[in-house]
Formats: sequence, C-alpha cells, structure tokens
Amino acid sequence: DIGKHEGMDYLVMEFLEGETLAQRLAKGSMKIEETIKIGIEIADALDKAHKQGIVHRDLKPGNVMLTKAGAKLMDFGLAKPTAFTSSSGSGAPAFSAATMSSPASPITQAGSVVGTIQYMSPEQVSGQIVDARSDIFAFGAMLYEMLTGKRAFEGRSQVSVAGAILDKDPEPISSIQPMTPPALEHVVQACLAKEPENRWQSISDVKRELRWVLEGGSQVNMPAVVIHKRQSREHVAWGLAATAILVLLVVGFFFWRHTSQPVSVLRGSLLPPEASKRGIDNPQISPNGKYVIYVADNNGTKQLWAHSFESPIPQPLIGTENASFPFWSADSKSVGFFANGKLKRAEIAGGPVQIIADAPNGRGGAWNVDGIILFSPDRNSPLYRISAAGGTPVPATTLDTNKHHSSNRWPWFLPDGKHFLFMAGTTGTDNNSNQIYFGSLDTKEAKQVISGSSNPVYASGYLLFRRESTLMAQPFDVAKGETTGDAVPFVEDLKFNPVVSLGAFSASTQGILIYQTGSGAQSAQLTWFDNTGKPVSTVGKRELGFTARLSPDNKHTAQYIIDTGGNVDIWIYDNARNIKTRLTFDAAREVFPIWFPDGKRVAYSSDRIDNRYQIYMKNADGSGSEENMLKSADVDVPEDVSSDGKYMVFRRRALTSSNGQDIWILPLTGDRKPYAYLETHFNEQFSRISPDVHWLAYTSDESGKPEVYVSTFPQGGSKWQISSGGGSDPIWSKSGKEIYYHAQDNHLMKVELIISGASVQPSSPRQLFLINTVFPEGCYDVASDGRIMVSSLGDEKSFAPLSFTLNWPATVRK
Repeated sequence: DIGKHEGMDYLVMEFLEGETLAQRLAKGSMKIEETIKIGIEIADALDKAHKQGIVHRDLKPGNVMLTKAGAKLMDFGLAKPTAFTSSSGSGAPAFSAATMSSPASPITQAGSVVGTIQYMSPEQVSGQIVDARSDIFAFGAMLYEMLTGKRAFEGRSQVSVAGAILDKDPEPISSIQPMTPPALEHVVQACLAKEPENRWQSISDVKRELRWVLEGGSQVNMPAVVIHKRQSREHVAWGLAATAILVLLVVGFFFWRHTSQPVSVLRGSLLPPEASKRGIDNPQISPNGKYVIYVADNNGTKQLWAHSFESPIPQPLIGTENASFPFWSADSKSVGFFANGKLKRAEIAGGPVQIIADAPNGRGGAWNVDGIILFSPDRNSPLYRISAAGGTPVPATTLDTNKHHSSNRWPWFLPDGKHFLFMAGTTGTDNNSNQIYFGSLDTKEAKQVISGSSNPVYASGYLLFRRESTLMAQPFDVAKGETTGDAVPFVEDLKFNPVVSLGAFSASTQGILIYQTGSGAQSAQLTWFDNTGKPVSTVGKRELGFTARLSPDNKHTAQYIIDTGGNVDIWIYDNARNIKTRLTFDAAREVFPIWFPDGKRVAYSSDRIDNRYQIYMKNADGSGSEENMLKSADVDVPEDVSSDGKYMVFRRRALTSSNGQDIWILPLTGDRKPYAYLETHFNEQFSRISPDVHWLAYTSDESGKPEVYVSTFPQGGSKWQISSGGGSDPIWSKSGKEIYYHAQDNHLMKVELIISGASVQPSSPRQLFLINTVFPEGCYDVASDGRIMVSSLGDEKSFAPLSFTLNWPATVRK
C-alpha cells in the first residue's frame, strides 16, 4: 500500500523471513536439485511479470529472497512497461536501456545504473533496446553462479566486466562442477547466448525445460558410482553411501531406455533414513521406477518414507504414522497403506492423508489404472474392491472353505488392470498349504497357479515369488493366468516375514527390482526391566513370540508363539525355571492370552470356527478340556478379567457393522449375557480393569490418534484422558494409583492418579524408557513389585540392506 496519513507519506511492504540468494551464495555453490527448484520458482515469477508486460531489468541474487514458502522475486523498482515490441516479433515488451556509470557492484545504486553490471545482458551493456530476453540472460547468469559458486562474468572494473559480457563466454559449468547434467548446462548456455535471437525466447520455455530436467529428463544429482557386474550372487556392502544407487539407477536407466545396445546388470544398496533406528520394511518401487516407498521409524515413530531416485535424501510422508504394507497407484502419484485400523491414501506430492475404508488388520493392497483398489482388510478375510475415492467395499474373492482357507492377501494387479494375483491359505502365516491364485474383477472365482507361501509380483514376463529362502522367477502368461516354464532361483537369502507370509521384494515396469536379504521377522526375548529401563534378567530364549501377560503371582508369563512350521499357539513360561510349556495344540491360531485372577486358568482367542476369532478358556497347567466361553457372529478377543472374577472385558469387531473395535463386557456370573460398554465408529480396545474394579482404562482413536482414557466401571460414564501425544496399551499398577502406557514413539510412560470419589485427576505423563519390540500390542506387563516384563528385541537390529538390480531379467538363468 502507498498513502499519506496526517501529513506523512507511508509505504507498506511485505515482511519476508529468510535470506537473500546473494547471502546464500556467499557460502558457496548450491546443490543441483536445489538450484533447479529455486530456478523454477524464479522463472515462474518472471513468467507472470512478462505476461503482464513488465520486464524486471535488475534480476540478480540480491533481489531474490529464499523463504520457507519458496523463492520470492523482489524489487521491480527498475521495471518499466512500454508499448514497443522486439525486433524478433516475439511479442515480448521492449525497453530502452540507460548508459552505465556506476562501479562494478552487485548492489543497485539508484540514479546511476539501470540494472547490476554482472547480470546485464549484452544489449543492456550496449545501451540498446531490451526486452524480456534480457531478463532471461540475467536469469542464466544467476543459475551459473548458483551451480558453480562463481559469477559468469568477472572483471576488475566495470569496463572489464562489460567487456566480458560482450565478448567472452563463461567457463563451462561441467569443468567446475563435473556432475552437472548436460541438459541443465544446455539450459544455462542458451540463456547466456550473446544474441537475443539465440536465447530462449520466453521464460516459460526455460521453466518447462528446468521441470523436465528435475523430473528425470536428464541425470540429476549424480554422485560417485559403484557398479557390480553380473555375478552368481552379490552382496553390496551395507555401509555404502545411499547416493551410489541413485546414480547407478539413473545412469543405467537412461542408457537402457535410449539405446538398443545390451547393458550390464547394475546393482547397489540403499541405507535407511538417518532418523530410523530399525531399518527398512515393506519396500515397494513405483510402477514408473522413479520412487521407492517403505516403512521406517522416525526417531521411534513408524511411518512411510518416499525416496526419489533424483535425490539422495528420503522424505517422510506427513500423516502416515503407524503405517504398514504400502502399495502404489498405477500412475505412481499416490500410495495406499494401512494405519490405525484404516485403509488410507497419500499423495507423493504432499497434501492431507485420506481415509478410504476400515481395515482392522490390513494385509496388502493393489491399485489399478481405473482407480480401483483391491485390499485385504483383516487377517481372516477375502479380498475386497473399492474406489480409490472411497465408498463401500465389495467382496472381490471368496474364501475356499473346501481347502480351509482363512485368508486372501497380497493382491497384485496384472498389466490389463482387470486380472490380479494373490495369496490364499489356511492361515496368514508361513504355511506349506498356502497357494498363489489368479483372479479377475469380473468374478469372485479364482484358479490356483502354484503352491507358495509368499506375496506374488508380476513383472517383465515373470511371476516372482518366494520359495523357502529364495526369490524365484517363473515365466508367466498373463492372458491365461498360467506359468509357461520352470521356476528359476535368482536371489538367495531373501528377507521374509513368516508372521504374515510377506517377502521383501518388488519390481517396476521398467526392469528395476528391489529386495532385501537377511532375517525377516525379528525374534524377541522375554526380559525383566526395572523402572529405569535397565534389563535385570531374561526368561527362556529368543522366539517369534508376541505379548507378555504375567500371572497374578508373577511366576508365569503367557504369550503366543509362531513356530517354524507356521503354527500359532499359546505357551506358558515358568519365569523362575526358564522353561516353557505348550498350552494349545489346535491347527488353528490361538492368540492374545490373559489370566484369570486365580492364576489357574487362561483365556485366549482362536479362529478355529469359520475362521472367526472366538474366546476360549483352558486350565493353565494344560489339564482338562477347553471351553468356548462365548459364541458370536463377530470377532472377539479377551483383554482382561476383573480381580473379583465377576467380569471379563473383551474387544469385538462386528462383521455386520461399520464400527471399528468396540469394548464389551461378559459377566462371569448370573445369566452371563454380554453387553456393550463402549460402541462407536471409532476403535476402542486394549482395556484393563482397575484393581478395585471401579475403573476401566482403554485406548480410543476418537481424537484422530490413539490415546489412553479412564472411565467408570462396570458401566461407562465420565472419562478422563490419561496419555498425551498418543498412547496405547494401558496397565494399572497393583495399587491402582498409577497407569503405565505405551507411547507412539515406543517409550513406556507412567501417569500418577489422584482418585477422589467419582473423579480422576491424572498427573503429567513421565517417560520411563524406550521399548524395543517386534509387535507393540500387549508387548509388556507390570509385576506387583514394579518390575516390567517386555517381549523385547533388546539390541538386536535388522538393518537388512535394500538392494537394487537394474535390468534384473538378465540375471534369470534361462
């Protein structure tokens, strides 16, 4: 604004926080990708000005401000519109340049120079008519300085600088910065042409070229290359810099696409983000081969990371906390994933995360060119289809009860976007009875392709799957849904998660394969900790074990364990003798054990009836027969029994409702008719009854993320939020005056309570120590003496390298 107030003239200007480009360049040259991005933003500003008939005439680093929101072009004080047009007929506005009398300085001196000498075009220096192409020349000089750290035209005086602009070409950028992509150097050279006719004729053309370079039209950010020729078996050192693979892929991909000559098989590895303490999981390469998405923790919180092959630095995707099992859209612009009981989508370019559907325990998805998503919403579920925009999920497959299938999972769309592959089996765990099927969106019927306990992937004419510890490739006819040759092993020691039957591999349509080798699901050790997080002692040995529920006298620990054959059963540890005893023997899965207050019985959930989890009870010493405590048409999992033995609290997922997980109460006396304690559209679960049986602590995601609450019991009433910043799995201390919970950053927290009548006053949460666990649900319990039992990974790490192979079909032995 410009005006006058009470006799005083005033000028209002925008306040910008940041630094000028000149201040930044005083520190030296800039990275290639950073230069291009800032260049695009400056070019966009110039384009808007030129289209309004305005030429800047003083474009220089001092007139560009670098802010958090991006680059801003400032100081149009020398700009002047005119009705003239250039002699080229381009329609660009033309201006008359003033003669120069100021010294060679990067600072504009009002009244002496129209423009700053180091960035003037030859026509400006000569006092000729200038147009928008003079700004393009100055823009090229700025790009040159950003890339090299040196001005394009130097001299000891104004005259010598002017002479260099008129008669000399700057030193080639590649001689100063050898890694500069040729296409980028061409853009700058064309900007700096002496004759306006030989330059880019509009800044919009320059902007378009820069975007092409940034999007992969040329090799961007090319660091040192480490190339491994074809071998029978390669393991690239895990300590290699993450940038090596970027070059390897970009260079190799460029030549593979643009020459008919045979290429070498190129390999490399990628490190996890610096903020990650647990390595990389669930890697997926985009169909166009430009990105990798994977799960890694960010200082303790698990989320999705996107790694572009045009940048050595991965970026976390905001809003994807607690994500698992990501999958790509066909256009490589979006990612689907599972988090907090929902199927969600995120855009690689950024923006809010969208919820698509409920998915309590998602087991994979696929996204075709028509915007249809196939996904498995739960451990025991057929595949469903839904629009990527949302809607009502519709079954796309049926569970084959004749083969006792309880799960369809890991769908993969074939090139026509209509047919797909998926895994089916009696359980979702590693099992010899699991099979890979060929399905179609036109029918729920599917036919078996091969036996295999693995996620299937199709690429480059091959069906890829895991067999034992090896990644196999088998020729596959996508039209018939049949294999046409023998399976050939070509990656050994493939990382594999037997808990969900998922191999760590993916392939793009461009001939790029990504995979991990080494151990899959990590084994855990039952470990006693004190309140400071110091390990005191261990129980048993490392197992693929989950949960850690202490008996009332703390002498035993119940957990469910997956053995080498894929069986999932309840086991009881004798904490003092360091031995375990198997409690269940059914071929189905038995999970989430809890103790009765007498310490003589254990309740758990089993999916033996119609693949639907129901609540059972058995004597802890293994004697007697099992009792099915509750029959329902829903999925029920026990969570706690009151200290007086009168109530069992359990979570229910109603199969005929759109609700999430709900909290229900089963009275253990009288008519034993269950009733809903908390039934909403949100997920309420992980409930624990207070020692005095007056309160219930539980987890709800009603706020948008899991938090711990306390409410009255056995009927719900007023409630108080206990956690702060996210939390789950609450446990009462023996006194009932403290609540422990598991924070989202994996720290164990403790909150003291002041209970007065019907009111609860919680203190601020106090951080105890970091829990390193394979599976957070029920991973810890608190003993009556304050010790803490954790199903802990300890210091074990699984930083299996994320490996890449370009032109991988050449490695398949014919």
